[in-house]
Amino acid sequence: MTQRNCILSIDDDKIAHKFITKALGEEVDLIHAFNGEEGIELASKHIPDVILLDVDMPGMNGYEVCDKLKHHPDTSEIPVIFISARGEMRDRMQGYEAGGADYLVKPFINIDLLAKINLLIKYQQQQNALEAQVIEAQRAAVIAMSGSSELGQVMQFVERSYTTNNLDALANNMFMVTRGLGLRCIVVIQTTTGEVWHSCSGAISPLEQNVMSLLRGRSRFQDFGCRTQVNYPNISLLVKNMPLENMELYGRIKDWLPALLGAADARTGAFNTEQAVLEQTRKINHSIKNIREILSQLSNSLTENQHEGTLVLRSMFEELNHKLPGMGLEDDQENYILDRIEKATQQAIRLVDAGQDTNAAFTMVLSDLEQLASMQENLIIDNKGDNDNIISPHEDEIMAVELF
Repeated sequence: MTQRNCILSIDDDKIAHKFITKALGEEVDLIHAFNGEEGIELASKHIPDVILLDVDMPGMNGYEVCDKLKHHPDTSEIPVIFISARGEMRDRMQGYEAGGADYLVKPFINIDLLAKINLLIKYQQQQNALEAQVIEAQRAAVIAMSGSSELGQVMQFVERSYTTNNLDALANNMFMVTRGLGLRCIVVIQTTTGEVWHSCSGAISPLEQNVMSLLRGRSRFQDFGCRTQVNYPNISLLVKNMPLENMELYGRIKDWLPALLGAADARTGAFNTEQAVLEQTRKINHSIKNIREILSQLSNSLTENQHEGTLVLRSMFEELNHKLPGMGLEDDQENYILDRIEKATQQAIRLVDAGQDTNAAFTMVLSDLEQLASMQENLIIDNKGDNDNIISPHEDEIMAVELF
C-alpha cells in the first residue's frame, strides 16, 4: 500500500480551503489551519510533506509565517508553496527570500497545484536521499582516514621493530601505537631468562598476571567482556578497554592487532636468538681462556722438562768420561758402555727435538686461541654497545593502575 502524503494548508479564507480540498481530492491527507499561529503549531506537530501558504492573512502574513517555519529545526526542511492573488515579480522574489520553494497565483488550475506538490515531494525525497548519501560518504571517508592513520602507526611500529634490540623499547613502541588507538594494555614477553611484564599506564596486579598466564596457552584471540587478549609464541597483549560501543573501531583494532603482535613476536624471537648466541659466545670465550691457560702451562712444563733432561744427560756423560778410565775396565767393556750411553743420548736428543716440535705446535695453537678469544670479546663488546644505545622507557611512567 502506497503511503499517503500529508499536506498542510494555511489560509484565512474558508472558500480557499474548499478549493484546495477539491483540487487534491482523496490523494493526500489534508490538514487545515486558518491563521499563521495555528499553521506553525500544526506544522510542528504533524511535520507535513508540503505546506500550502496564503500570503495575505490577518496577523502574521505568509512571508512572516514562512520565515518562522524556516528558523525552526523541526520544520525548516518542509517545502512551502505560496498561494496568492498577487503574482508580480516583487511578490515572487519576496516569497523566495522568505524561504518558499514555489509560488502559485490564484485562481489556479487544480492539476497545476497537484503537479507542483508532486514535484516538490519528489524533489524532497531526492534531496533526502542525496543528503543520506553525503552523510554516508562522509562517514566512510572518516573511517577510511581513521583506518589509514591507524595502519600508518602499525607500519611505523613494524619498521621501528627491525632495529629495536631492547625489549623495554619494543614494549614502549607498542604502547605508542595502542595509546594512539585509545587502548590501555598489558604485554608479557617470553625471553630466554623468563617472562618480562610491561604496562602502558601503571603497575600490574597479581590477578592480571594470573589471568594472562592462564590464557596464554589458548587460542590466538581471547575475548571476555571489554577485554581481549592476543597470544603469540613469544608475546601476549591484553587490551583492557576494547570499544564495544563502536563496533567499527572494534573491528579495525582486531584487524591491526595481529600485524602489531606478529611483528613484535618476530622481533622478540630474533632478540631471544641473539641473546642465546651471545650467551653461547660468552661460554665459548670462557672455555677458550681455560684451554689457553692449560696449554700454556703444558708448554711451559714441557720446556722446563726438556731443559732439565738435557742437563742431566750432559752431566752423566761428562761424569762417565771422567770416571771410566779409572775403573780398570777392558777396552771392549769401556767401548760397550760408551756405545750404549751414546745411543741413549741420541734417543734422548730425538725425544727433546720431538718435544720442541710439540712445543712449537702448542705455541701455534695458543696464538690461534688468543686471536679467537679477542674476536669473541669484541663481539660481546659490540653487542653490548648496541643494546646500550636503545632508549628504555622512563621509570617515572610507572604509576598505579586500577584492578581489571
